[in-house]
Amino acid sequence: MATFIFGDESGTAVDPALDLARYIHAMNGTDAPSQIQESEAFDLALQNIDKLLTPASEKEKDREAVDSVISVVCSVFQRIFLKPGANVSQLVEKFVNKITSNSSAQPSLRLKAMSTIYNVVNGNGEARFSIFLSMVNFASAAGKDLLSMVLSHCSNLESMFTEWAVDIEKQRLMFSAIFEALKKHDNRDGAHEYRLKFLRSFQGGKDFSSALAHAQTAVVEAIANPKIYLFDYYMDLDAVKALKADPSRTKVFDLLHIFAYDDLDVYNKFYKENSAFIDGLG
Repeated sequence: MATFIFGDESGTAVDPALDLARYIHAMNGTDAPSQIQESEAFDLALQNIDKLLTPASEKEKDREAVDSVISVVCSVFQRIFLKPGANVSQLVEKFVNKITSNSSAQPSLRLKAMSTIYNVVNGNGEARFSIFLSMVNFASAAGKDLLSMVLSHCSNLESMFTEWAVDIEKQRLMFSAIFEALKKHDNRDGAHEYRLKFLRSFQGGKDFSSALAHAQTAVVEAIANPKIYLFDYYMDLDAVKALKADPSRTKVFDLLHIFAYDDLDVYNKFYKENSAFIDGLG
């Protein structure tokens, strides 16, 4: 598969949108236009994204050629993005929906394309948040290795939240996506860590309705984990404290309180009175 970009004497693409459109029409065996708007070329590329990625194989040369094509797609995206009045949210959503539509076909190239677009939209926090969230969900669907690669960038997630200027609900959405992804790939400790970050975001709040189920899960995980033997941190979480006020979850809080502050005799008495409940926790 040959590289398709036609350049001037310096090697710079004369018209990336037109070159991209010509390439796609040649690939489909149809007549190419003599001119095309960048938005039209971009839409054409997205309509054919699976075909554009198909030639990539284990051969390095083939993958480099496809990588070149996707780079031009991203370049056209950038040109549209930089135009005054561009609908960035719509543009990002359109791109992400198409590129993530198939997590089994060339997932690493798809993830690389999203990473490129993430860099392109520098300065637009909402767009960056949306793209990174999509990268987490896509990598989770694509496999453990790609997920690990994406999450390696999460060590400064709180700083990223600040950069993106996203509200607490979106922060919780990100935490939730990460701990669900880690749970899916059997990284229980990692999932538990991000579930705690999610719960921590409720500190000082008043509405814990969306946190109670996760608070109960976190408590049960902590009690069942032999590596955890200090429970003060859990007792300090407002979302965990809220379990006490929920009639269906009060016993979970009582059990945590025993592990945090009481002894074996107290636990044995509690278990005798609530054995069915405790055994049902899993």
